[in-house]
Amino acid sequence: MIKDNFLESMMFYDKDNIPDDIYLKLREFISHEDFQVSRVEQVSKAAAGICMWVHAVYELSLIHIWRCRRLL
Repeated sequence: MIKDNFLESMMFYDKDNIPDDIYLKLREFISHEDFQVSRVEQVSKAAAGICMWVHAVYELSLIHIWRCRRLL
């Protein structure tokens, strides 16, 4: 299954408003040893790029959550 606007959906993903359930699922993926960029890169350079993007979105969401809590 190919999504026509896959790259566009990644570029414009609303990383500042990730729902809590998605954030928790992301945390599970991020912490898994098989979802580390160096490990994924051994299998596929393209998948490693997506893995890197997921890690970056997760880190940005952590910063956003931290800033929001700090402002409260």
